[in-house]
Amino acid sequence: MRRYAWALAALLALPVVVRAQEKPDATKGTPEERYQALLKEYQSKQEAFSRAYQAAKTDEERQKAFDEHNPDTSKYLPRFLALAEEDPKSKVGFDALMWIVQNGRGRHVPATDKALDLLAREYVADERLAKVLPSLRYNFSPKADRLLRAGLEKSPHREVKALACLTLAENDHDFAGFLRPADDPKDEAGAKARRAAIFTPEFARALEAKGADGLDKEAAALFERAKAEFADVKTSRGTVGEQAEHTLFELTHLAIGKPAPEIAGKDIDGKDMKLSDYRGKVVVLDFWGDW
Repeated sequence: MRRYAWALAALLALPVVVRAQEKPDATKGTPEERYQALLKEYQSKQEAFSRAYQAAKTDEERQKAFDEHNPDTSKYLPRFLALAEEDPKSKVGFDALMWIVQNGRGRHVPATDKALDLLAREYVADERLAKVLPSLRYNFSPKADRLLRAGLEKSPHREVKALACLTLAENDHDFAGFLRPADDPKDEAGAKARRAAIFTPEFARALEAKGADGLDKEAAALFERAKAEFADVKTSRGTVGEQAEHTLFELTHLAIGKPAPEIAGKDIDGKDMKLSDYRGKVVVLDFWGDW
């Protein structure tokens, strides 16, 4: 009787085990089921890569883990885009578009450009756009820039406008840095090559027309607007006002050519000193800490 009961219990458990071993099929089911299956497929590959990389003991093994297990995001972007294009206004459509924007940054990513176009067409007036805009930080596509400007000027939602304003300001400040000459004149050719790899020719010309100083001036105005209109809006890094204030201080006081902020302390002989006492002289400041 015990053998029979054990066999029956094992038989009843078998279908559960079989179902647990079945892999999700990203080509079948409802859009939501296909989205979840595609997401799980990508996450499983990421987890396999993480395990292989952590188990690696040498640089060669780590490189092998990267080459063999790191999931190729570029192969997943068109699959998520196909889901989004079925019905961009649906929950699945929005989630797929957000995944693309978060995982497919860069200049040469056609699927991301199409996703940004869909977001600009379908979601400028949607409050969910606030979930996407922070991901446009460090996205140097002209389509990302246009979506941010549309969000700032056309969205009826304060959070969307706030995040668009802050991200635009941060990106403009970054663009200005890319346009400035290299610190080492010998590296100027390399700096131009990096700019060419990051910006499309059309976008590069538009930025060059503004110039580095013009972009920083535009960034400062956007930071001031963010601080004045949206200071209390929360982000993953604090508030919009705090972040705007931080970079405004950098633009106003720490940029090349700006007067250095006052610094007071003790000199190497233990005497009180102020940086302003040495105005007009070459000064080397050495900041260090011991924790």
